[in-house]
Amino acid sequence: ELNKIQRYTIYPNPVTEDLIIHAATSFEEADIRVFNMTGNLRIQQTSHQQQESILKVSALATGIYLLVIDENGIRQRLTFVKN
Repeated sequence: ELNKIQRYTIYPNPVTEDLIIHAATSFEEADIRVFNMTGNLRIQQTSHQQQESILKVSALATGIYLLVIDENGIRQRLTFVKN
């Protein structure tokens, strides 16, 4: 099933400024959200027709975050560390 395939990878991890989100294939429209460990939404953006998207995370406090990517009914969750 497509929703069990890891469609996205992120790097560098840990990150200090720019987190790169790389898709296996170009995505049409993806909703990208970052939550802290208490569940508060910290960043939200939409990417259109790209294979890579840059997420500016320099303003985030040091810690562990949950990255949620929704695209065409498929959701992937990844964690990253902000230094």
